[in-house]
Order: sequence, then structure tokens, then C-alpha cells
Amino acid sequence: MAIPLIGYRQVYAVDVVKKALSQLDQQAQPSLARQLLRMLQAGGERYVSRPSTHTCLDDLYETCPNFSGVLDDLRKYLALAVDGDEPLSFVPILLLGDPGVGKTHFGKALGAALGTDFQFVNMASATAGFILGGASSTWKDSKPGLVAKALVEGMLANPVFLVDEVDKGHASSTHDPLGALYALLESETAAQFIDEYLEVPVDARGITWVFTANDARYIPEPILDRLAVYEVPSPTLEQSRSIACGIYRALLKGHRWRFDAELADDCQDAAARFSPREMRKRLLDAMGNAKVAGRERVCADDFGKTGVARKATIGFIAS
Repeated sequence: MAIPLIGYRQVYAVDVVKKALSQLDQQAQPSLARQLLRMLQAGGERYVSRPSTHTCLDDLYETCPNFSGVLDDLRKYLALAVDGDEPLSFVPILLLGDPGVGKTHFGKALGAALGTDFQFVNMASATAGFILGGASSTWKDSKPGLVAKALVEGMLANPVFLVDEVDKGHASSTHDPLGALYALLESETAAQFIDEYLEVPVDARGITWVFTANDARYIPEPILDRLAVYEVPSPTLEQSRSIACGIYRALLKGHRWRFDAELADDCQDAAARFSPREMRKRLLDAMGNAKVAGRERVCADDFGKTGVARKATIGFIAS
């Protein structure tokens, strides 16, 4: 789907960058000087994209069926954006659910469907407290945070940020990896967000925020209060079959492999034994087994005997 561009938005003021550069000791801070110079050369305006139709999410109903409640809400915001010929805007969302229900996959698929720049932040593996908001240029090996980096180096002023496992981003005695979110999730302060490295305000209001977590108890209450929370259920058997078919078609589309166009019913049942997180690998294994056997049709036995016990389905909650 083509995503039309509807003009520009200023993400930082060039004159402010010029002033910061003129006041900088470029010998003491050469890397920061180079960064500010690149900002001047790139200019402060970026494209802003909007979806051309609210139907851009339709495919996700099939590939991520247990997220239908989230999609129903997002379609409303998309319809308003299309009607107003303006960028998509919605309250930052938190996808809350057990490991393996497909939260990360859905977040990435949503970013692709919206057709804008996409940034993935894994809080479980984040080793620095300044990952989002940058670190002071006076520190050794410091650099801008991912927010400023995306807006300064990217083409679009309204990227999607998927912050995965936000409940794993615990603060230490010296750094809080979630600290920048207190400003970024409020429109007024996001409009003048100051990265600690650049020390130049950037307009981060256009960012679309999607968070995932397993346990909301480990998310600070002030941040949780800023999010629309969706408790994602484990997929039902029929939904798992649909997910398997979607992954299978995507694998065929992405490669030149010769296989039947559709996954057989017994193979759908075999694939549905696995969680959405594991399903893609199991399908790849099964397709590889079929090729080793000289077949263009995947059989149920290609999936092997090991499965993952299905967890009880939980309800959908939006707040």
C-alpha cells in the first residue's frame, strides 16, 4: 500500500542548532560538533506521512487474530486521520500478556502496515539507562538517544516506536531507562524534548508509541497512567490455525521456494500446537523437512512430535 506524504514538520530549529554549535568547544567535543554540523546540513524539516485508508490494518485481523480488540480501536483513529487528511495519532498503547502470545510480532506488523519509519527498542537487553534520551556529551562514549537519532537521521517526523518488554526496564541507582518517557508521553513536553547529548530541543510529538509487557506491576504507575492498556489473550485453536496460514503465506511470498500455495488442514492443526512466537521456526523446520524428503507439500509429520501446551485463553481488556 502506498503511503502518501502530506508535507513537512519542523523537528528542530536550525538557528538553535547554529547557536549551540557556535558556543561549543569543538576541540573538547569533536563528536558532538560533527553531529550538530550534520543537523545543520540535513535541515530541521522532515516528511510527515498519513495512511491513505483505514483498511491498511485489514490483513492483521487474519495474521494476528487475537489482537482484534486492539485493531478495532486503531481503525477508529485511522478513520479519523483519513477523514481529516492528517497524520495518525492515538494514545500510546501497552500490549499486556503472557510470553509467546505474539505481542512483539504484532507490534512489528503494525509498524509495517502503517508504512512509516520504525524503531525497535528491547528493554530486556538495554544496557544503558540513556537508551531513549541520550547521555551527556561530557561522558566517555556518549551519544544521542534513539528518539533524537530517529528524528534527526530519519526521513519522517512520525515514526513508530515499539518498546519491547518495557517491564524489564528497571532503574538503577544512577540511570533510569524509562526516565525519558515521562516527557515523551506528554504532548506539551514532547514538543520540546531535549536529548541529553545534543542539548537541542526536538519535536517528538509525532512518534507513535507501542509498548509490550508481561507484567504491568513492574511498570511505574505514572507511565502506566499514560498508556491505553490492552490485555492480549492467547489465541484460540482457530486463531492459531489462521496465524499459521498467515506465516506460511508470508514465507512463500518472501522466498522462491516451490510449495503448495496453502497449508493443508492437518498441517494447520500441527502448527497450531505451538505459540505464535515459536510457530515461524516450526513452520520453517517443517518446510525444510519436506524439501529433504523431496516434497512440495508439507505434511503434519514434518512438524515433529513436540508441542507447547496451550495456555488458557484470557479476556480482552481495554482501558
